[in-house]
Amino acid sequence: MLLRLPGRSINMQLKYLFYTASVFTSAFATSSASDLINDMSTVNSMVTTLQNGIAALPMTGVSRTQALDVHISVDAVVGAIERLATRARDINGRVSVEDSKIILNDFYNMRPSVNSGLSTLIEKKDALSAIGSGRAKAVINLDLVNLKRAVADFEAPLLVIIPVEYREDTQNALDYNIPGGKMNRGMAVVDTVEILKRRPLIDDEYMKAAVLGWCIELLQGCILVADDIMDASITRRGRPCWYRNPGVVYFKKDPSYIDLVELFLETTWQTGIGQLTDLTTATPGETVNFSEFTLQRYSSIVIWKTAYYSFYLPVACAMYMCGIPNTPLPSLDPSEPAKDPYNIAKSILIPLGEYFQVQDDYLDFAGSPEQVGKIGTDIVDNKCSWCINTALLHATPAQRQVLEEHYGKGSIGGSSELKVKAIFDEIGLREKYAKYEEDTFKMLREKIAKIPQGKHENALRREVFEVMLEKIYRRMC
Repeated sequence: MLLRLPGRSINMQLKYLFYTASVFTSAFATSSASDLINDMSTVNSMVTTLQNGIAALPMTGVSRTQALDVHISVDAVVGAIERLATRARDINGRVSVEDSKIILNDFYNMRPSVNSGLSTLIEKKDALSAIGSGRAKAVINLDLVNLKRAVADFEAPLLVIIPVEYREDTQNALDYNIPGGKMNRGMAVVDTVEILKRRPLIDDEYMKAAVLGWCIELLQGCILVADDIMDASITRRGRPCWYRNPGVVYFKKDPSYIDLVELFLETTWQTGIGQLTDLTTATPGETVNFSEFTLQRYSSIVIWKTAYYSFYLPVACAMYMCGIPNTPLPSLDPSEPAKDPYNIAKSILIPLGEYFQVQDDYLDFAGSPEQVGKIGTDIVDNKCSWCINTALLHATPAQRQVLEEHYGKGSIGGSSELKVKAIFDEIGLREKYAKYEEDTFKMLREKIAKIPQGKHENALRREVFEVMLEKIYRRMC
């Protein structure tokens, strides 16, 4: 473990961290799941040491030597995380399901330490930048960017680790669906690059063009599999279509098969509409246009982009699997018409999904990295969030002017972000969120209580929604 070294200066502590990173680098040889798990523990300790070292620096009067030590130490941690990413890619297909769960769990346990380190670095950024010219500031900003990028690059291969138990199935799917065609699309990339360069390609150029070509062939394979299913095709490239092979598909003979297919297609369309609405409302780096920001538009984005696929889709799938019919159920309230169970579920799960996203937006503003597991970026990224829309609804002309000048501007922890947060506090955003949360919780509880409870096995159960609501209510991460 790399802990605070008693009797040692901060400089010595950071140099010890750098030395450990060097030893860590030289230890890399062959990769295994246990190696990755052990190394993640080492890197977690390195990050903690880095955070402690930066936290101990004064807010003013940082020496050049101290600033250089911080830069070298951040660089060492970034390098160690990058090597973890390489190792994670290395073990893909050679790790058990159990080990893959441990690796992901360890990563998510490590993230708060990394986020704390980033927060501490942001907090001391001005002090570290003050020791020199603009170059010092540029170096610290680059350190922040590199650290965030390294963590993202490490997370990416972890999320697509294929346990060894599933590797054969994945390999079979690729071998069956990708080769065998004319490869016109893939070869067109290579041919076009060669024509544009007006000379034969060197090996590195050919490799890059070929990789792009294979990416297109992979996409083509996916499109053809989907096309065959929709057209009920019999053969493809002289053999049975992939979906017609034994053991490939689930639910084909299930009574709910058509309902499930329609549910997934509908949800894909709904989510795409939400993504489109979000992108056309605000994009990071663009000039802020608050005329597009309203709570109504925000609600539309959240419902279509998040609520349907994150909340309604999982429950509806389970309902179809359990044979819950879509015939109307009599309401407990005589004044209300009968509703089918799926519409009842939707009437609860869509507002529940909206509540979840509002909560996520609020935590981005008010939660600490230690609580939330990430650093809030919505203000700097010009997000059409609940916070900014609620603030605009209640802002005075002077407060709105500040928001227009600083929202979506600057860097994380910078003066623009701090000014926006100050306006949020002046408007009483914390109190408004607390009221919203309690009102929404009460409304959802009332809706859940109205679900008719049948005695038969395939009846809709209130407990489904109660469990989901309890998981979300007043969550802090």
